[in-house]
Amino acid sequence: MSFVLSHHTSLDVICISESWLTADILSSEISLPHYTLFRLDRNRRGGGVAIYVKSNLSPSRIPLNLTSPIELLAVSIKFHSRSYNIAVFYRPPSQQDAIQQVINTLTPLGPSFSSKLILVGDFNINVCAPSPSPLSNQLQSLIDLLHLKQLVSSPTHFSHSGSPSTIDLVLSSSRIKAFTYVLPPIGNSDHSSIITSIKRHPFHTTSSTTHTTKKSWLYHKADVASINANLEEINWDQILSNDVNQSWSLFHQMFMQIVHRFTPLKEKSNHSYPPWLPRPLLQKMKYRRRIFSRATLSNSPQLWLQYRSLRNSISSEVKSNKARFFNSISKSPRQFWSFVRSLRKNKDPVPPLTSETQPTAKSNIDKANLLNSTFASFFTPTITSNPPPTSNLSPPHPPLSSFSPSPHSNPSCYSPSSPNSIPLGLPADFLCTQEIILRLISELPLNTSSGPDDVSSFLLKATASHIVSPLQHIFNLSLSQGTFPEVWKKSLVVPIPKTSPPSASPSDYRPISLLSLVSKLLEKHVHQILIDYLFSVGLISDSQFGFLPGRSTTTALVTVSQFILSSLDRSVPVCGLFLDVKKAFDSVSHQLLLDKLLALNLPSSLYSWFTSYLSDRQQSVRVGDSISSPIPVTSGVPQGSILGPLLFLLFVNDLSNVSLSPHSKMFLFADDILLLHPLVNPSADWTSLQTEIDSICTWMHKNSLSLNTSKSKYMIFSLSRHSVFDTLPLLYLNQSPIDRVFSYKYLGLIFTPTFSWSKHISFII
Repeated sequence: MSFVLSHHTSLDVICISESWLTADILSSEISLPHYTLFRLDRNRRGGGVAIYVKSNLSPSRIPLNLTSPIELLAVSIKFHSRSYNIAVFYRPPSQQDAIQQVINTLTPLGPSFSSKLILVGDFNINVCAPSPSPLSNQLQSLIDLLHLKQLVSSPTHFSHSGSPSTIDLVLSSSRIKAFTYVLPPIGNSDHSSIITSIKRHPFHTTSSTTHTTKKSWLYHKADVASINANLEEINWDQILSNDVNQSWSLFHQMFMQIVHRFTPLKEKSNHSYPPWLPRPLLQKMKYRRRIFSRATLSNSPQLWLQYRSLRNSISSEVKSNKARFFNSISKSPRQFWSFVRSLRKNKDPVPPLTSETQPTAKSNIDKANLLNSTFASFFTPTITSNPPPTSNLSPPHPPLSSFSPSPHSNPSCYSPSSPNSIPLGLPADFLCTQEIILRLISELPLNTSSGPDDVSSFLLKATASHIVSPLQHIFNLSLSQGTFPEVWKKSLVVPIPKTSPPSASPSDYRPISLLSLVSKLLEKHVHQILIDYLFSVGLISDSQFGFLPGRSTTTALVTVSQFILSSLDRSVPVCGLFLDVKKAFDSVSHQLLLDKLLALNLPSSLYSWFTSYLSDRQQSVRVGDSISSPIPVTSGVPQGSILGPLLFLLFVNDLSNVSLSPHSKMFLFADDILLLHPLVNPSADWTSLQTEIDSICTWMHKNSLSLNTSKSKYMIFSLSRHSVFDTLPLLYLNQSPIDRVFSYKYLGLIFTPTFSWSKHISFII
């Protein structure tokens, strides 16, 4: 099918007769970019029908009352104000009553169905036969009863003896103005391909086709030597100013002007071919099509012989090339996974999106705007102080700006005190050197996506020594003045479907932000300074396992397992409470985060820098080539950034300070919270556990976060069955009962109450 699309990229509906699909072949294995697949498989070898429909045509399957096992599949599509019913049919040569069964199935649907019908497929009835047959009479009855017309007049099937027949048909409603033309068979098939086009209301438009061309800079083919020579001649001191926004703007403008002067610009089409179809073979295929057209018109035995020879030769070459290609990538893991990623690229386009408050978004720009407003709905309102407590479960949350290490507790935790008691461990001289910038550039992965400014990793690496001076000026200007460049606060969001096929609900998409790579270099420098400082003064909680050097899911899982097993070895059951924070990264209050940063006693310019970094951010969503209007980002840590994960870690770091019993332990990994509470005395400890849950809820409320009740669960770990667990009262999360589970996937590992790994092994295998 990929080969078909590479030749006919404006096809909106692709009907396949004799699909030969079985239940063992997943739809995801044969999915096509921008298409929805419908299929009707045979439960034995051969046969079957399938339909691929452009996802933006709102396709839906039409239920058919099939009283006998005929191979008939129908879908409805919508285009602007018109709708069509597309059906595909396959009649095996031996099935004599299939046409009558089609009549019995379709006629009850009435004129509202047949007036919009286009029925295609391999009927195995030669409509060009010199004399009628009982089957052709049945076919004519079908045409008359449904008010259809048969559009194919050229031969579509050529036997090995060369005798042509017209058995692949297109039956269209008489109300639909359409025409067909016949193309050569694909591969070794002896059936021609048939294209049907609607005259007055074509299915495809420029926006709905996959065949598009756009101009693209071929940076990997740039004349790097000439670029560097021109960069060398620039006196940056005369250009760069003391305004960080102006300095970046001038640098970016001059840098890209020089780069584009020595970079080829090419009209790039998404008209792509598999790697086993080189240009000479494609030209040979084109010649084969010409021979087929001539043979069809003349019915010359010599031309048919030449056509079959070309067809067999091409099929042999394709098979040989394909085998060599897969043998080659099987020896290189990098090439293998690169090929796998290319197969998945653009497999899941965004279909028309539905919303309760807005009309269905069909165009890319409408989809982009709807997705952007959906993502923005996850933001929390801007606040200037902590919200008041909703209950008396715990005393009011103290000002976060007064936290410092407590001499009586774990030194990695916060406790109330004077802000001046926090040691000033951050170096006063935290500006960038050229050596630091060159190292940061060298550490950039070559295949990292460029941001909205189009400055790629390749360009940065190729010109590093010639741009390090202006970059140093911009970085240090930003740090010393406490100002983050405005243009770097604008992110371009790519929506990634959470499900396959993609959902029509905008809430079922995950935002992935593309940011400037240059801004990430500066962020990485600040990140290193901040993380070194936090570790040097012991401000990172031991409960934190995410986004930290030397800590990972592995260390978290090992520590969790050791805690549980240590308790079980003493015959003490453990209750594990798995809490899910709702939209955690999007909900972080900027003001509360700045309050917590203030408690770190950072140099004033660096604190101002973080204030600038978080303020006035904007995001736009890209769908296809369309970009939505920007929307202010009023909360959350910048996703896709270097500092975002660390800032989230700092925001939840004092969660481990909530009041816990001495033998309880909390584990934090990103937005996953695990509370382990040994049940030495089940009844008393159960009450204590509820108190701990209430304390966590209070902390969440004061920090403008909320827990997802439906996704939060608890499990009791025990090596023996205790009936007392069944009599314990319910645990509540914000007045909602928490479900008890007997298996739970935590950080990729499936836990069970008896610490058996059989479920996890079964899941992996």
